[in-house]
Amino acid sequence: EVLKNVASVKSHPLMARFPKARVITSTFENVSAVWADEAQLPVVTQELADTWIWGTGSDPVKVAQMRAMHRLRTACEDAHEPRCVFSDPAYFNFSRQIQKNLEHTWGVSVTHYGNLQNSNWTNAEFHADLEEKNTDLEYMVQSWIEQRNYGVNFPLEALKAKAHPLAAKIDAEFAAMKPKVPSMPPAGMKPVPVTGGILTGLGGWADVGFDSKTGAITHLARSKASVDDGTGSSSSSSKASIAGPNNPLLLVRYQVLVESDFDAWRSEYILPGAGGFNEYGKPEGFMTGADGKPIQGCLAAGTLTDAFVADDKTSLLLGLRFDEKLHTEFGAPSSAWMQVNFNPEQAGEVTASLTLVNKTATRLPESAWVTNTPIGSAEGNWSMDKLGGAVSPLDVAVGASRGLHNILTGVNFTKAGDTVFFGSSDAGVVRWDTPLPFPTPLHRQPDLSFGQSWMLFNNVRLSLSLSLSLS
Repeated sequence: EVLKNVASVKSHPLMARFPKARVITSTFENVSAVWADEAQLPVVTQELADTWIWGTGSDPVKVAQMRAMHRLRTACEDAHEPRCVFSDPAYFNFSRQIQKNLEHTWGVSVTHYGNLQNSNWTNAEFHADLEEKNTDLEYMVQSWIEQRNYGVNFPLEALKAKAHPLAAKIDAEFAAMKPKVPSMPPAGMKPVPVTGGILTGLGGWADVGFDSKTGAITHLARSKASVDDGTGSSSSSSKASIAGPNNPLLLVRYQVLVESDFDAWRSEYILPGAGGFNEYGKPEGFMTGADGKPIQGCLAAGTLTDAFVADDKTSLLLGLRFDEKLHTEFGAPSSAWMQVNFNPEQAGEVTASLTLVNKTATRLPESAWVTNTPIGSAEGNWSMDKLGGAVSPLDVAVGASRGLHNILTGVNFTKAGDTVFFGSSDAGVVRWDTPLPFPTPLHRQPDLSFGQSWMLFNNVRLSLSLSLSLS
């Protein structure tokens, strides 16, 4: 196998660019020794973000469960729980197996599509092939199930086999992730006009407005009463909204990608002559829609259909509906619910939960986003939580992923001395620049005027998107 790999490297077209190169096998120690004898290598202190990160969005359920397991595992060790130590066989086995989630391959390679690589791309054809249990598609589906088993289910079983207390906490977290579609009318809430306006005193401290078309938050400021200093006066700066009509928060959008999007990505990402175009994107076969015409790209927000406020004014519930064509011919959910909670015990704390309902399984290229663009996004300072350290999106090495990043807890936005934290428990990939599920830009700096976007899911390789609902 080693000799076969060496022969493959020697015959690769890229070798023509390095005519004096010799291909040999060696050890890391030998290579390090050669480096030590050479001139001092440059020291790189900038973030070296992984450019293969775009695959992460292809199974959002697995990502959310993985993040939950890691959070609970860390909390267990921080609390010095007696069985959260490597000397405990169940905990050691669990910790060993969750390392499988580091694997960057999501699903099997494109060759497993067989004759379907360049055909049957419409939803009608795809769903019919699934219904008939096409063997190639069945194999693909099983590969995704296998990934979840190795990364999530088997590690959890290792804990349960020895009655480890961490298993019950993980199960509870998983149960809380299950999508919950509110009943109509929602209990303990009353409808408010979808035409907009400002709702005052939510949580006892917030004035909130939302866009009458998209449901995004377009006004979020502390109520006058909540910032009164006790003398009857208040600071105007502390009441200023961090959102506006052109600077929305919690904007939910579904995206359809087309060949020009992939061409721009490939031109920056793939070296000339390296090949692999069918691994980075989709073949031209997907370019025709159900009507026989080329598909059209879009980045489309849902349409606001319902709005409710809790009787105790601690939460706001917004209902969205997506374009019917995006739902039936592409992969958009039929609807979505965004619940925004305003903590009455902690002024300034807002949490939100998004549920996507009845997402369509599709082979067509897609992604979905929740975007936050606070006022002053371009002028303020942004930072990302990378393994517990603050990293600026403008301090990323050339050639690394400047557009997509995995984060631990969230991102900070600071302007004029005020800091806003945008966190995410389930979605772990943040996008800078215009929403696209690619690591680009790799060379120029990202345009931070677009704010930050959470990637909910994507389907940008020759793979299939599983039908799912997300919370």
